[in-house]
Amino acid sequence: MLTFLGIGAQKCGTTWLYENLRRHPGLFMPGDVKELHYWDQHRRHGLDWYRGHFTANTEGRPAGEITPAYAILDPAVIHDVRDTFPDIKILYLVRNPVRRAWSSALMALKRAEMTLDDASDAWFIDHFHSKGSRQRSDYETCLRHWATVFQRERIHVELFDDIKADPRGVLKRCARHIGVDPGFFDGIPDDTLAEAHFPGSGDTIRPSLHAHLVAHFTPRIRALEDYLGRDLSAWHRQNGLLPATSGNGAKGAGRGATRPGLLAWLRRAVAANDPDSPSGPSGPASS
Repeated sequence: MLTFLGIGAQKCGTTWLYENLRRHPGLFMPGDVKELHYWDQHRRHGLDWYRGHFTANTEGRPAGEITPAYAILDPAVIHDVRDTFPDIKILYLVRNPVRRAWSSALMALKRAEMTLDDASDAWFIDHFHSKGSRQRSDYETCLRHWATVFQRERIHVELFDDIKADPRGVLKRCARHIGVDPGFFDGIPDDTLAEAHFPGSGDTIRPSLHAHLVAHFTPRIRALEDYLGRDLSAWHRQNGLLPATSGNGAKGAGRGATRPGLLAWLRRAVAANDPDSPSGPSGPASS
């Protein structure tokens, strides 16, 4: 019944992915709601409730759903997913965690009916270090949890940057992973593929908060590079740690080119601002 799950990450393009995958005539996705939240919120309703969202798939097409909260499921629940649907494929989108955390905080700000001017740096930092925000930005841990249950080749990772640069390529790779014809996406106009869904406000990160986020996430980005075996130097450039003119190279190519003095600054900043560091925080406490 279920062929694939989109597990996140939040604020990384999952709505865009949902809206485009459901165009594919060879796929079935529930049209009433994007996020079913069965595995994290609605298990009390039972599997019949979950399967009920797919009963319209009378042709037996490959079917799936996308709920970003699934990325941070407890490993025990991930085991339950596998026991129920052992053959499913996984799609996971990731984004520069500095920008993901900022976008998530802005969404929380809107939900709290606050404006940007209402929120202090301390408010934002508390949000960045809240359990939910930290878990959703910890892509490596999320992937490790899923990869202990599903074979890594069943988990397909795409970058938010590539959605912006090559949306057609992202969709075709996802289609291949799911097992449907990727050629369908060749016929969709460029402007349609590039259409944003739920775009952010575009508010720029405050310099003080940017420094805090870069200090917090740079070691984690480097660790993710090693785990994925993938070059994430574009994120380091976005974060100001590499020159903007730096070209794309092999994995980790930008590590030796970090701007002089910034690595030493990061070591001090991480110790001072990161509640997860061995030294503990000297700034606002994690919520």
